[in-house]
Amino acid sequence: MAFQKILSSIFEDFWQQKKEHIRFISVTESMMKTVSTIVSETEDVKIIDLAMNFSPLKPFLQILSDLSPDEKLIDSIAYSLQKETFKSFFSYGNAGERNDLIIMEEVFYEKKRYRETIVELLKRLCSGKYVILNAQYLYEESVDILKALEETSCKGKFVFLFDSLKNNSASKKTAEYIDSISNQKNFFTLSDDSKSDIYTDEISSGYDDLPSYETLFNGLHNCRLFLALEQSRGICNWLTLNIAKLGLNQLQTRALYMEMGLIDFYSFLPDEAALYLNNVLESQVDDEKNILATIFYAKVLAFKNANAYAAKCAHILTQKLQSNKESPYYALALATEYNITERSDSTASIETYNLALQMMEKHGLINNYINVMLYIPWAFVNDQDKRTIVDPNIDKALELSKKIDNQFALSTACHWKGILISFNDQTDQSLPWYYECNRIRTEIGDLSSIIKIRNGLSYEALIRANYIQSYTLINSFISRIDEINDYTEMIITLKNMSQALFYSRHYKEAYELLKKILHFMHLFDLEDASYSSFLPEYNDILIYKTIIDFFHGDYVRSKINLHNILHNGKSITAIDQPLTNFLQAIIYAQEKNIESSTEAFKMCIERFAQVGKSQEHRLVYMYYEYALVLSHFGYAEYGNHYLKEGFNLAKKKNLSYYTQNKESITCDDYTNAFCEVEPIKINLIYLEEKAEKERLMNQLHNRIHDYQFLNKVMLYGTNPPNIRTYVRNVLQAAFDYSMADAAFIAEKNESGWKILASDIRNDTPLPTSDMWEKFTNASKKSEQSQLVYEKDHQLLFCNISKFEFIGGIIIVPSKANVISTDNINTLNIAVSNIQAQLVMLKQNEHLLYISSTDQLSKLKNRRALQDFIILENEKLGRYRTRRKFTLQETIAFIDLDNFKYYNDTYGHETGDLLITCFSQLLKQIFRKVDFIARFGGDEFVCVLSDTSCTEGKRAAQRLYQGLEERNYFITDIEAFLHRKLEIPKVKRLGFSMGLCSNYDVEDNANLDIVLANADKALYYSKQHGKGCVSSWSEIKESVSESEEPPCRTGRADLK
Repeated sequence: MAFQKILSSIFEDFWQQKKEHIRFISVTESMMKTVSTIVSETEDVKIIDLAMNFSPLKPFLQILSDLSPDEKLIDSIAYSLQKETFKSFFSYGNAGERNDLIIMEEVFYEKKRYRETIVELLKRLCSGKYVILNAQYLYEESVDILKALEETSCKGKFVFLFDSLKNNSASKKTAEYIDSISNQKNFFTLSDDSKSDIYTDEISSGYDDLPSYETLFNGLHNCRLFLALEQSRGICNWLTLNIAKLGLNQLQTRALYMEMGLIDFYSFLPDEAALYLNNVLESQVDDEKNILATIFYAKVLAFKNANAYAAKCAHILTQKLQSNKESPYYALALATEYNITERSDSTASIETYNLALQMMEKHGLINNYINVMLYIPWAFVNDQDKRTIVDPNIDKALELSKKIDNQFALSTACHWKGILISFNDQTDQSLPWYYECNRIRTEIGDLSSIIKIRNGLSYEALIRANYIQSYTLINSFISRIDEINDYTEMIITLKNMSQALFYSRHYKEAYELLKKILHFMHLFDLEDASYSSFLPEYNDILIYKTIIDFFHGDYVRSKINLHNILHNGKSITAIDQPLTNFLQAIIYAQEKNIESSTEAFKMCIERFAQVGKSQEHRLVYMYYEYALVLSHFGYAEYGNHYLKEGFNLAKKKNLSYYTQNKESITCDDYTNAFCEVEPIKINLIYLEEKAEKERLMNQLHNRIHDYQFLNKVMLYGTNPPNIRTYVRNVLQAAFDYSMADAAFIAEKNESGWKILASDIRNDTPLPTSDMWEKFTNASKKSEQSQLVYEKDHQLLFCNISKFEFIGGIIIVPSKANVISTDNINTLNIAVSNIQAQLVMLKQNEHLLYISSTDQLSKLKNRRALQDFIILENEKLGRYRTRRKFTLQETIAFIDLDNFKYYNDTYGHETGDLLITCFSQLLKQIFRKVDFIARFGGDEFVCVLSDTSCTEGKRAAQRLYQGLEERNYFITDIEAFLHRKLEIPKVKRLGFSMGLCSNYDVEDNANLDIVLANADKALYYSKQHGKGCVSSWSEIKESVSESEEPPCRTGRADLK
């Protein structure tokens, strides 16, 4: 065919080209199938088909695997944290799991380092010829490698063939790349009259056949470790549609879900990650996957700013791993909990900061150690004395980052170094650190990290009163703020921009931004977050907004807002607290109360001196604006005084915005210096829509968390072994869910209140019986079982009494983790389920008691004995098989002597009394571990655990002694009959006993035979004078068939 000649000539021409090392050809599917025939005529050409190809970063790692890079070369080229991943993959075909967890913020950087290593290895090792079929199945990360490869002088030659009829199957990034190169000189297009009916609206992943579980798992696992995330997503998408067809078992499905969850997490798809991680956690399998899934689920929640749930999730895991602190998982769990609590409670996080660092260092998790080190508690940063504790850690992070060549961590350390120097009022010295951070991050190219350092630079410009520079810098990148998923950074960026506008007197624009910030903080659930010094409090934004209200003449609103700020219970960032005094001062000036006004401004200055050493531009602003207000309301002389004070401070601090390079300044000079700024380059409507969606998703995750808790409570009620186990499990679940300091479940019985289960985190005292009684009586009027807050004791109580069951639940909330109304509603649903389950278990327990208990003696009955022997036989057999050891058990068969005399002489009721008294004596003499049953009539059976026949005889002696001490129950009979009795000595109540041990029979795991032989021994005792004990091992040789007892139903044959 003509096209074959053309295609062959394209190949031949390319092989001969010396400078060109990459060529692209677009062909049809039918042409693609002939390529192998054409290429086979040429020597040393390797064909790689990307369809149904699960190799990570295909085809490049596959090419390198064939070239077998040696470890020395990898050590000299690869990023230190990635060396073992490369080595294990090239040695075994599968990448080994890293010890450290890849840090989410470093994903972009890690992908860049993988790309650089692969390109360098190809450049050094590759000199062959490669034909890549179905190149439309390249993915983003492979395309990035290909782009980098195009710019190198690699000796290898690569032909990439795209199926022109399947280009719609390419990912978006790959399709864009194909389109961008289609006009290049090295891109050729061949077509024939083939027609395809494969054009669809769906994107194919290139996995048309059903691969094996091992192929899928290894593909996902390797792609994840090499951060081939878009390729991984292609496999995940295919799996989502086809997993039911694969016929996988539960463990295999769970393993795939684990990989899919991690891939979605690192792909910045938190909602999808949460779905798969939930599937792993719901399997209730307690293993390493469960631990890892919990760690990443907590990270997902934190990523979505669901910090309370994230902290709860991480804390439960840390508590669970307390008993295994030597495990690296404990270190990772502790670090996760710290990172989250640092986000939500900066004071509490200090307690775990050093411990988390210690555990990371102990387990050699160097990069995670650096990461924790750079999650600095803001309580340290804001405290001048405590900043001295942080400084050495920053220096150490700088050193370690350089040692492992982690440029991203190095940039973060530089950023922190600049922040700390700036907080120490050395702003000029901080700039070089900011610039170094900006240089590194710009070189890396990650948008999110670039925005963070640009925010830092804009903030430095702000505190130097370079407001327009600060605004312009933010406005240069703010149009891309919606591309990142760091909502905290979004708020910080908008706050910095609003402050630049506010201090430069662009009040209208600042006001609109401030309104949006308040709305976004509500949508992102950041109103009460205080984990970042740069993240504003709700009152911070409100006070700026209120000052603008005043300047716009809305004095009533500004007074109302000031009242709310002072009394709404919400905190104000320390640096913004002087603004409340400033606001009071200008309101008093408007009310013509100059004395109170100047006093309030004096307080403003004093307060600022405590917190604002490095931000005097704020104080100069307040001096100038206060001067304007005073002049406006007729206090020009006062105004000139404060304007002069502000000018002197501005001159001292070299704040040219306020000095205007003059020797003095007037109010008109200040107001006339106003200049316009370019419009804000941000689509706030789109950002608001995104925030609304995020809020809905967070609500969904909260509901999922509630569902998991309720599902766990209901699952515990499915065939629980007993009440105590059930109560212990459900209380643990409620304790973990509520993150309480303590939780208790108690029951009231004949002897009083008894705690069935408890979980205590701190030194919470146990509730007293009086407390249980008091709470229960107080709640009797309530028709529904709901948790009620007992204010005097600061705890939640619920009366769960119903029918015959009397009980209650107490939960002692933690001050650090407030239980929300929604949480209480969920707990009430769980409590209702627990109450119903306890009532049912109590009823079942009572029914079981009735069916297994002899009502006269209150001992176990014959049916219970039968069930017990079946279970004991199984236990003995398992011990013998698995442990090569047989437990010794002895059965005592007891028959009362002279019982018929009492029954016939004094009546059946007296006989019943003797049965009851003797039963009580048996329970008194024998141990709790022994099984005692009334076999029937005046016969009893005792199964003695870990007991020989000799020890059984000693127990019989104690029983004889006990009978004698009780005067053979004659005193009991006299009390019952209300008269004295003359009982002949030969008619006193006694007993005969037969003993047999399982060591005395051939099959020592068959207690049925032991029981039958004990019966024979008892018969022997009865035939030889009564009142004696016979052991089967001693009498079996002398027992003739005529002396064996007659077969009695249920005795020799309990089966």
